[in-house]
Amino acid sequence: MSAKPTTRIAIITGAAQGMGEAIALRLADDGLDVVLNDIPSKADLLAAVVKQVEAKGRRALAVPGMPPRRVCQSLVDTAVAKFGGLDVVLRVLYRGTSTGIFTFVALATMEDVDRVMDINLRGVMLAYKYAAIQMIKQGRGGRIIGGLCDRSHISVLRLNMAAYSASKFAVRGYTQACGVFPAEHTRMGKHKITSASVMHPDDEKNGGPASTAKLVSRRHASRHPFADPSVIADLVSYLASPATYFVTGQSINVDGGLYMD
Repeated sequence: MSAKPTTRIAIITGAAQGMGEAIALRLADDGLDVVLNDIPSKADLLAAVVKQVEAKGRRALAVPGMPPRRVCQSLVDTAVAKFGGLDVVLRVLYRGTSTGIFTFVALATMEDVDRVMDINLRGVMLAYKYAAIQMIKQGRGGRIIGGLCDRSHISVLRLNMAAYSASKFAVRGYTQACGVFPAEHTRMGKHKITSASVMHPDDEKNGGPASTAKLVSRRHASRHPFADPSVIADLVSYLASPATYFVTGQSINVDGGLYMD
């Protein structure tokens, strides 16, 4: 069994901007060192987040790349090799990867469905898998957190988003199933955070706060609340802390009361 480290280590995907960036900075404030990942086209933005984390006195490393398998395993291996272990994994949505995945169900090909599942489900499954393997090996528990949109609670009422909604529901069920650990691994917790209209870096060009999320889902601006990404980061800070050792397999809405379970 590994000794408890003096500094905890986190992996954060989708960390180049928005929620992922806010989470990376908040965990740095909490004293964690971070391995940051996002799609290759956002390597410059990711490098800028690394500099912000380092300015807070924490270690940070950028590892651009897109899951599935090889990148997920590489992220865990990198965290262990460079920083000495792994305590928190936060799988945030990748922005800019949804082009072409919204297809009317009657016209969708299996390739369309496979791409949706590869991005939204398989990447989460593999991130959970390799994080759990390392955390069990270390013997000190950990936190695995998935970040999703609200489509995991209510399906999008648009014909071209059936597969997309199905993939989000699947992650919710997968998280709940993975939250049931054998007794010897009860210090590991899995959580899923659902967010609705959280502000996005593209909002300025799309019409104001939370306009990007509302543009994608065709929500009416006056009917849906919005918030700064820091509200998600605040919750992650709590869920990533040792204080939540007795919380696992939960799906938590951060949406201003938009949806109720």
